[in-house]
Amino acid sequence: MSHFLDSLSLTGKGVKIGVIDAGFGGIDSNDFTKNLKVQDYKDFVDNDTTDFFDDTEHDHGTVVTSSIGGKKGNYVHGLAFNAEFFLAKTEDVSSELSDEEKRLIDAVDWLISKHVDVINISIAYTKFDDVDYYTRKDLDGKTALSSKHIDSVLQANPELIITVSAGNKGNKEWSNIMVPGDLRSQTGLDFTTVPNGYLRHCTQIDFFF
Repeated sequence: MSHFLDSLSLTGKGVKIGVIDAGFGGIDSNDFTKNLKVQDYKDFVDNDTTDFFDDTEHDHGTVVTSSIGGKKGNYVHGLAFNAEFFLAKTEDVSSELSDEEKRLIDAVDWLISKHVDVINISIAYTKFDDVDYYTRKDLDGKTALSSKHIDSVLQANPELIITVSAGNKGNKEWSNIMVPGDLRSQTGLDFTTVPNGYLRHCTQIDFFF
């Protein structure tokens, strides 16, 4: 962690953070996340309450949560290690069905009911296995079901911060952001290790507004 960030004494204390992801396997045993304050969690796929943190579960959400607030001794993965966390699993990683977007919407509403301050969404959609919902022309922030819903949530809760993954389709036929990353009023997240360029699978973002 940089000396500048250390000087700010940021810990996330008093902040409620919601994380929507594909799974949180091992989060209660991972050295960087086992001491986080997980206040509530919900499985929107099958309402499982016994294996939510099991090591056999998908761990993408665990990695993401660690990036937000992971801490092991003096080693820090994320600055919000004193925040309160609310976790929502919405993805069945064995398929990509349209119901998953509807579960995302339900998870957002659940987190709003928990009065969270920040929602991180590290899942995104283009085409589904059971229906071709979207094309690149639909990336206008007001066509996709999840984009429209999250936009209405942000309009009703102007103090809320929502961050959304831009997606991993940079080297695929889609080659653009994914919904709900097309929202006007969210913070879209992507990454690159190439100066002035794109990582091989990193999403290339075009702005339509």
